[in-house]
Amino acid sequence: MAKYMTADGVEVEGDKTVCYFDKRTGELLGSFSAEDNKEESALVSANYSTIEACTEARDIFMSKPDITELIDSVNQWGSDHGLLIKGNAHKQLNKMTEELGEVAGAFLKNKPVELEKEIGDLLVTTILFTAQNGLTIEGCLNAAWNKIKDRTGETIGGVFVKSDDL
Repeated sequence: MAKYMTADGVEVEGDKTVCYFDKRTGELLGSFSAEDNKEESALVSANYSTIEACTEARDIFMSKPDITELIDSVNQWGSDHGLLIKGNAHKQLNKMTEELGEVAGAFLKNKPVELEKEIGDLLVTTILFTAQNGLTIEGCLNAAWNKIKDRTGETIGGVFVKSDDL
């Protein structure tokens, strides 16, 4: 039996610990027995065997850099390694295609850890490709959002089909 602590600080034992912490501050708000069915509004929760494991997971979650920091880091890495030369964009496009194949392979093999890494590799190559072409990933995403946000249509067989194509 694992120990868990209620929001009011009472330590008890249970089979599974569900830890709750504030998404913004990372403050551990409590850990509860999985059977307690606590409300999760504005909280992150996860099942862990101990309070210590929960705290460690919370620390990892809170230490993740935001997306802008990551994009800046990727672009700096690309610059440091001579990858942001526009004349090499066709090579980066080939690399993006290779990474997409690796995403497909991890997905089809049902390997979630590998899938996460391969999607990350695809994002890195895409960020570098956008920079080679004088674009930003944020600008591209904004342009795509503006293109689709008012689009109408239907989802057929798991794929969105535009009204014009129905």
